[in-house]
Amino acid sequence: MNVLSYAYPWITGVSLLIMGVMIIILSAHRATEAQKYVSSIVSVTFLFFLGFMLYQSGNSLETMLFGYKIQLISVLTIFIVIFMVFQQVYNVLIAKIPMIVFTLWYVFLCVVVVLINKDRQGPVFSILFSDYSMEIDANGASYLKFVPAWCFYAIIATLLIVEIITITIYVRSLIISKIHNYKISSSFFLITSIPQTFVLICLFTGTNKSYFPFAPIVCSIASILATLMVSKELFSNLYDMAYKEIMNSMQNPLLIIDNTFHVRRINKAAKAAFPEYKDLDDSSYFKMKVSPEIQNIITPPMNESEDDSRYKTIGKNVYETEIHKIGKNKHLYGYLLILNNMTEQYSQSSRLQELTHKLSITLRTSKNSVITSREKIISGALQFIRDKDPATAAHMRRIGNYTFILARQLRKDGSYTDILNDTYMETLSQIAPLHDVGKFLLPTELLQKTELEPEQLKVMQSHTVLGAQMIDRMIVNNYDDLYYRLSREVALYHHENWDGSGYIQGLRGEEIPLSARIVAGANTFDKIAMKSEHYKSNDFEAIFTEIENTMKTQLDPFVLEAIINGKAQFIEMYEKVRTEGL
Repeated sequence: MNVLSYAYPWITGVSLLIMGVMIIILSAHRATEAQKYVSSIVSVTFLFFLGFMLYQSGNSLETMLFGYKIQLISVLTIFIVIFMVFQQVYNVLIAKIPMIVFTLWYVFLCVVVVLINKDRQGPVFSILFSDYSMEIDANGASYLKFVPAWCFYAIIATLLIVEIITITIYVRSLIISKIHNYKISSSFFLITSIPQTFVLICLFTGTNKSYFPFAPIVCSIASILATLMVSKELFSNLYDMAYKEIMNSMQNPLLIIDNTFHVRRINKAAKAAFPEYKDLDDSSYFKMKVSPEIQNIITPPMNESEDDSRYKTIGKNVYETEIHKIGKNKHLYGYLLILNNMTEQYSQSSRLQELTHKLSITLRTSKNSVITSREKIISGALQFIRDKDPATAAHMRRIGNYTFILARQLRKDGSYTDILNDTYMETLSQIAPLHDVGKFLLPTELLQKTELEPEQLKVMQSHTVLGAQMIDRMIVNNYDDLYYRLSREVALYHHENWDGSGYIQGLRGEEIPLSARIVAGANTFDKIAMKSEHYKSNDFEAIFTEIENTMKTQLDPFVLEAIINGKAQFIEMYEKVRTEGL
């Protein structure tokens, strides 16, 4: 036996070991699409050379035949895997019927290979090899001698056709990329096509053990290069690129943390917010644990309340923490932590507390009378709003008058008579001007705009919540106190609609407090009546027609009916408003 015959199995074995190590490294790497493709190709190539090793070291017909069958199955699998991968990587769509025929043909070839046995029994024993036997060459090395049948040539033809198709797919994609001026991954084509070509050469020329084992050496080198390229993310992949783009497009810090509290991924906003993470790259993500500060956000101390854990001050910013557990069944893999920057909102809250403090000082200097104090609350609020936006202040004053007219008409119509007693109606008309008190905390330019962008609209809608917060601070929080309860209901819910299309909670029907439904009706009348076309033309019929046609689903049906029935009283008050210039 010559030196090559002796060294052949050792060289092949070392190549197998290298490919096995590469498979382990790829398995430990983050599961990108490119990593999945390369892993599958390297794994099947590893299986091919395992069969090749069995064949080369075999000293019996059964062992050599088994090794050769593994090679045939593996090479068929390699070609079909690379073909399917190229379809996705280079964006080529194959019609369904040809794919079905192609798949069935491949399955048939694999079945034929599997059923071949050393006893030459079974229905397909002669369609792959007409005859086969184990022979000994002049060097004393055993090899499988066989007479190919038509199916063997069919396998060769199929593999050659598939290889030509995969090369054609790449060339086609390369030409299209040049025409449309974009790049495709040529390195991916080269790294994956090397095993495809060499295993084919090895299968049909490597029967003599005295040949130098080029194929296993080249394929092991290809697997090393592929693993390095995957690790360095040199393969361009649409899904991974989209994943990164989505992560980095988020303005708030986002961290993906595993169940051992190691950082797995963070976006640009997180790197900017936390200087200790700014130099992290793909090779260092698995080595760095999150700071104790972040860990305490995910698993807060036992003595920390839920409210305390929701908001965190980090550096100069205040964040609302949003934690999503990542797991399946009962197994926890890690956490997705989103830190929503609430610094501006907290600044508004501080302003709110400051304004509340000023109002409290003003109220303490007034008479120690509940009625006088409440009048001062409304008067003070209106004065603050008037200084900021006179139009909003005038609107708030008008709403008190329209609310009383509407409530009185509802009772006259026999609606909600169990609630609408004198005290309720008087209190509701007194506090109705506070429905827009939250607008004081909004920017002046926003209040004066007629058309708002989506983000601006979201800020404008927040005046309901801000108004309720102001009520909480201006009036003693006693829900049994009718004045406080109605004030808060009106401020928070006056933009909820009967059909559920309103904001800010999307309540519908009688989920909306009656006080808010009545003020919403008064608010609707004032906004439509004060439109420039109605105000200039003094066309009362147009006002009520528009209310009736556009607000059928948004207003409480009884409230809408009361507006129509109380037309005379509304017109009288409207004319007074015009006369006094309110």
